[in-house]
Amino acid sequence: MRSQPMPRSTWIILGGAILFLVILTVVFVTGTFTANPEGPPDQRELGGIRYEPDRTRPTNPVPACELLTSEQVSAALGQEIGPGDQSISDNPLGESICSFTAPGDPNLLLARLSIVYAEGMASFLIDNDYSVQQLFEGREIGGGQTKRIEAVGDAAFWGGSGSEIWNGLHIQLWDIYMDVEVFGVEDTHAFQQAKALGAMVLGALYPAE
Repeated sequence: MRSQPMPRSTWIILGGAILFLVILTVVFVTGTFTANPEGPPDQRELGGIRYEPDRTRPTNPVPACELLTSEQVSAALGQEIGPGDQSISDNPLGESICSFTAPGDPNLLLARLSIVYAEGMASFLIDNDYSVQQLFEGREIGGGQTKRIEAVGDAAFWGGSGSEIWNGLHIQLWDIYMDVEVFGVEDTHAFQQAKALGAMVLGALYPAE
């Protein structure tokens, strides 16, 4: 006996059930890999310093020289450091810069912190969807002279010592981008010192509970 075809209503119900399962699977997978503002804190550690970015709100712009003291820089570099010199770059990024020089010699630059906040960028950049992520990627040039660093911020790379745009330790985390530079020492030492300073900045910006 030839089997009777299923009624059209049965096919509709079956198709609806399959569609529901597909949607449920997509929602589950998306929820698994998308940050949940109500989820557990984003706790991290670098150089023994714990930090915890709050991704539910913008980071409040803090002047660069309020994130690092000359005593901290002196301890990281192992030498005496003069007071930090605060400045703001004359560009739409609103880049906050703190320069540390040798005591009594303002021309001998030893370390520098540059930081950009999404909240501090010009409105026309935000209106055109420009982000700190794009800024970070734009600095990662240098013809193969940069090296990605794992487990630092959301993304980081080391561009060596020098005065080029890619030099220093570049870190992008949440809605901030920063570059930490150390001068006058061998490259390996400069990297370790820059990483120590970067950890202090992250700890100051995002203190862990």
